[in-house]
Amino acid sequence: MTLRTRFVFYVAGLTVGSFVLYAGALSWTQREYLIKEQNRANVEESHRWTLLCEQSIFSKDEITLVHYVRELSRSGDVRWASFLSEDGHILMHTDLRLKNTRDVHELRRWSGQMGRFTQMNRAGSDGEPLTVLAGPVSRRGEQFGVALLAFDRRLQTERMRVLLGASLRRFAGATLLCLAIGVGMAFVVARGLVRPLQELTGAVRRLGAGDWKARPAVFRRDEIGQLASAFAEMSRRLARLDELKDEFVATVSHDLRNPLGAITMAARYLVSPPSPLSAETGRQVLGTILISTSRLRNMVDNLLDAAKIKEGPLSSLREAFSVVNVLQELHDLFRAQAEEFGRVFCLRVPEDFPMVIGDEAQTYRILSNLLANAFKFTAAGDRITLSALSTPEGRVAIEVSDSGPGISPEDLSRLFLRFQTAENAGAQVKKKQGTGLGLAIAKALAESQNGTLTVESELHRGTTFRVTLPQWRAS
Repeated sequence: MTLRTRFVFYVAGLTVGSFVLYAGALSWTQREYLIKEQNRANVEESHRWTLLCEQSIFSKDEITLVHYVRELSRSGDVRWASFLSEDGHILMHTDLRLKNTRDVHELRRWSGQMGRFTQMNRAGSDGEPLTVLAGPVSRRGEQFGVALLAFDRRLQTERMRVLLGASLRRFAGATLLCLAIGVGMAFVVARGLVRPLQELTGAVRRLGAGDWKARPAVFRRDEIGQLASAFAEMSRRLARLDELKDEFVATVSHDLRNPLGAITMAARYLVSPPSPLSAETGRQVLGTILISTSRLRNMVDNLLDAAKIKEGPLSSLREAFSVVNVLQELHDLFRAQAEEFGRVFCLRVPEDFPMVIGDEAQTYRILSNLLANAFKFTAAGDRITLSALSTPEGRVAIEVSDSGPGISPEDLSRLFLRFQTAENAGAQVKKKQGTGLGLAIAKALAESQNGTLTVESELHRGTTFRVTLPQWRAS
């Protein structure tokens, strides 16, 4: 069943259910009202008959009573009216033939209740249900008799039933009209709901088929519009992730090709040199192989750690090691690259620098990533500095700073996210963008050692990355 059909059935069911409940409440309320009004009319008629009987006794005038009983005889509600004296004589009756006769049975019924107005439901002589009202006929405390007025209860009940039926029929007609209007409005509203949902469904299918540009043509300000906007944003992000995937594959392929090519060329040079190798030339060739294999290992480690970060925090060792040795090893490793590409590479470490608590291999990887970025995003003649200092908080800070193009504020806010690269940098930097994993992994590695990795940068002025680690203290 479609959403539109269910919505229409829901509205129709709600309307019919409301009609049934309201019709029941209305019928009960109207019935109670009609019964109350009928009883009031009966009592008023009984009082009028009683008053006429009193007036006829003291005025000695029966003509008024005769006219009145004839009028009552023509009334559909009144079956009979009677004026009964204290000794049981019928002084007046709608059936004038019964006048001046004696009705002992009626006298016995009302003998104990002649002093007050009384109502009694009973069957008539023909078995018809009657409502009989009795009013005392007296003057100045002297009792003369009782005025009886019998109403046809079946006729009054039937009249109420007819009135209730007519009222319900009118209400049912109004309900059917409301139902028709409600169903029509339900169709209109359901159509307004279903159309954008169908548009969203089509966009989802196009997106599932690989169309990353799929956008639902829904322009609303309600919840469906918010859903469409969220879907459009999701589609844009998926398109961006697809672009990042392609860029990542291309970058990894390129970054793998370069060190592999360098290793291949160096190996061929060693196998078949054009001339006898000197010791210095051999060291340079082996240095090239060492740097290239280090880059390859760093890339593989980054890919493995990227998968580990998704599963949870990285683990690390907790042992004391010398930062000076790590920095010196990195300086020796990258010095040849600095000379080859014309960078000014400096190492600044104070004498008697304290040891730190952490994982030496992970710290080496962090700084290696930072230095690789510094060499990648600087030009010939730029300065790269690797330095270390102690902080007032009792920690060790290691800084990698450069005088390169810097990073824009927009890129700084997402610099440590996976697969994120600088989008607002210059053309020279964009051509050298990497996988976007190095900084995210470096930050995770620093935090796994109870350390931090922060960055300060100004566009066109340079960048400084700072790694802080706990300082070792002998117990």
